[in-house]
Amino acid sequence: MLPSVTPGPVITGVTNPNIVTLLRDGVTDDDCLSRFDWYAATLLADSRTITEHLVKTSLLLTPQGHGRFGYSEVYEGILPGGTSYTLLTGGNRGAPPNVYGSGGNAPEVGAMLRTLTWRHRVTRADSALDFEGSGVWETLTGYLVEFAHERGLDIANAGDWISDAAPRGRTLYVGSRKSKAFLRCYEKGKQLGDADSKWVRVELVIRPEGEQRDKAAFVSPDDLWGFAGWPSELAPWLMGGLVPGRVTASRRHSTDPLHTRLIALFKRNNRLLSQGITKYGAKKLMHLLETTLEDAQ
Repeated sequence: MLPSVTPGPVITGVTNPNIVTLLRDGVTDDDCLSRFDWYAATLLADSRTITEHLVKTSLLLTPQGHGRFGYSEVYEGILPGGTSYTLLTGGNRGAPPNVYGSGGNAPEVGAMLRTLTWRHRVTRADSALDFEGSGVWETLTGYLVEFAHERGLDIANAGDWISDAAPRGRTLYVGSRKSKAFLRCYEKGKQLGDADSKWVRVELVIRPEGEQRDKAAFVSPDDLWGFAGWPSELAPWLMGGLVPGRVTASRRHSTDPLHTRLIALFKRNNRLLSQGITKYGAKKLMHLLETTLEDAQ
């Protein structure tokens, strides 16, 4: 049997709200245990107005050569500070324009959308929790599998489940990927090319429906776990200190100015760097960068 977990206080206005809300004065996403890892929303304004605004406020906004997600026009943008985002407009049966940011860009893209004059409705938001340490993968996946079995949730896996050390990493899915909410637990460090990494990430993917799309535009990444029934049951266990090795969101952010500038540089070139990691692995890519810098001096 799974250990019992006492749910937290109720979040006003959110379905199945069994975790603490952070919607109060002086509390920001930096105070959360989780962080946004994907933030996508439709903007309630016409495409021309949104595009003109983003042209004025972005460092770059460049058209891409193909449509995406049913939209006919795709633009890649870079905000001051290096955050990248994607703008989708046109086609899609007249749907409003959509803006999204993924990975390390998602928190800043969400913050940008919340400062705009036009209201936005969230179409997808991912909340990520990081853990690191020996035995963390076994603890998390063991609990999640038992949790899924007891509640009749779908389970699937991907990645390297054959090798003993699983150097390429593994992923466990809980819930249907076609549903409003599903979860993935994966070996993030190994995904980035470090075969010895103990860094594990748990991501909740929420695709709000109806009025929840409006509510999601104002909540923290921690609060997303209250948007569906079974994730709200998991949240106290994942966030309540019952899993060893949890890494708070703030620990993965640096206040060092040089580090901040390097992060901005990496964000501006994230697609190229991702291709390099995929082809060479993180360690070999770092060696190639070091060699390139030495040759340039």
